[in-house]
Amino acid sequence: MNTNGAGRIVLYKDVTENIVAIDCLSLETKGEHFANKTVPGMFTCKSKTEIIMDDKVKIRPLDLKKEWEVLDKLLWDLHKSEKEMNPRTANWPVIRDRYFEYLDDCIKDNEGVVLVAEVDGKVAGFIFGYLDEPDGSDFGGGNGDDLYVSDGFVKPEFENMNVYGMLNEAFENHFKKFAVRRIYRYTLVENENMNKWLKNQGYDPIRIVYEKWLR
Repeated sequence: MNTNGAGRIVLYKDVTENIVAIDCLSLETKGEHFANKTVPGMFTCKSKTEIIMDDKVKIRPLDLKKEWEVLDKLLWDLHKSEKEMNPRTANWPVIRDRYFEYLDDCIKDNEGVVLVAEVDGKVAGFIFGYLDEPDGSDFGGGNGDDLYVSDGFVKPEFENMNVYGMLNEAFENHFKKFAVRRIYRYTLVENENMNKWLKNQGYDPIRIVYEKWLR
């Protein structure tokens, strides 16, 4: 999503690295269910719609039609946060409608998924991404689709609980069933905490996106 950002770094993760495949993470937003299983030391799938990451944090797929207001509030908070680092970030009410159209299209056409984290029953954050098929302009090697992490956010009061790490882990494991060659995402240059976190997660900054605003 283009939020009128300033300099952004494109980061990639080589998914040939070993990522633990978790059987009960066959999440589907189209009505399919996954089995109730326990993975020792990881988490328990306690129902058809919930993933329990620990005693306090629950991660589950968001039903966009029924819960769009939940995501709306999180996205508004995300844009406020980005605007503090980049004044050219669009105001959320201005782009809300077209963003939700984009979100819906990605879920329907590109295996997109939105995962929401709850801490003690309170919404704490989300992550959203989808499969992106390489086109003729792609110079990268390897076979398979790319996995694009479009957006993610955790409320400040939950930042020290590794909520985003749990969201990211669940997100990556959800896409283990697909032939993904790499994971990529954009982040603001000024977002030092995210850049450091991504580096620790196996991402490398490959390209810097330069922008020159004319109006």
